[in-house]
Amino acid sequence: MTDLPTMIQGHLAALAESLSHSPAAGPARCLALGGGYGRGDGGQTPEGTPYNDYDLVLVHDGGRDLIADWCRWANACGPRFGLHVDVTPIAAARLAVLPPALTWYELGHGHVVLWGDRTALAPLGLRTLADVDPSEWGRLLLNRACGLCFAAWEQAGITTGLRGDEPLAAFATRQVEKAWLALGDAELARRGAYHHRLAARVDAWTQQADPPPWRERWLASARWKRRPIDYSIEQCTVERAALGPLLVEALSNRAVDRRRPAIDLARTLRDLPPRRWMGPRGPRERLRQAVIAELSGDVARREHLVGSPAELVRLWSRCG
Repeated sequence: MTDLPTMIQGHLAALAESLSHSPAAGPARCLALGGGYGRGDGGQTPEGTPYNDYDLVLVHDGGRDLIADWCRWANACGPRFGLHVDVTPIAAARLAVLPPALTWYELGHGHVVLWGDRTALAPLGLRTLADVDPSEWGRLLLNRACGLCFAAWEQAGITTGLRGDEPLAAFATRQVEKAWLALGDAELARRGAYHHRLAARVDAWTQQADPPPWRERWLASARWKRRPIDYSIEQCTVERAALGPLLVEALSNRAVDRRRPAIDLARTLRDLPPRRWMGPRGPRERLRQAVIAELSGDVARREHLVGSPAELVRLWSRCG
């Protein structure tokens, strides 16, 4: 049986070879692997196959009209490996001015160039943890809190449209573990101890003198990320019950968006119906308050803020 590193190496070599012979290469400057596998943190299933998707970044000098070609190329590659291949095209000229997001910080410090210019992503590598906007940690927690709501709704028979054909236990387990990891990562960031590599975060948590009572559960999630397994529905329910109050506390006094009045106004007009324009500043702030209400059991307030589960999912898909 082929071991996982060899299997992944073969997949990545095939991706690079495929792009080099594809019209989609066009003005591509480099193809890089980001995400968990780019940082060396990707997991494997009990069967020994990759658990995570391949998150590719294509740095280019072309125009927006080529993006559809790259997406079609990625979609055609996925079935060859039995997992999803996602590609994010980034114009080389924009690398130095990308927003201060956690995504770009992690990509700059954790990626593997598969094809092309190995220095193309160097501008992102100059970013430090201090360059990440503080609201990014609130946004991370918000997205993971939304995931808990989605899992609870799916378990209750309320279709979110996000699970696809994934088994309910697998979907619910993934939301639970991502939430635990986000809780610990945001706390490490608050302490100035976050690192883009999971192994370094494990070391950081083991060295903290005053850890929170849930540190051991976070360390269990770090082990799960390497060797994920599915829990029972009953266990997922117990985990959500433990996570809910912790996420409510973590989100209650944490910004989830940078303060940009003009952009916030545009998003409000675009993403919220007129009856919801008044109230919390911006759609992401409204989403934060709605998720806090849902996790606190205040369904009436969640309905007042965003409406039905379907409306919350729609807002999250635009602003999460």
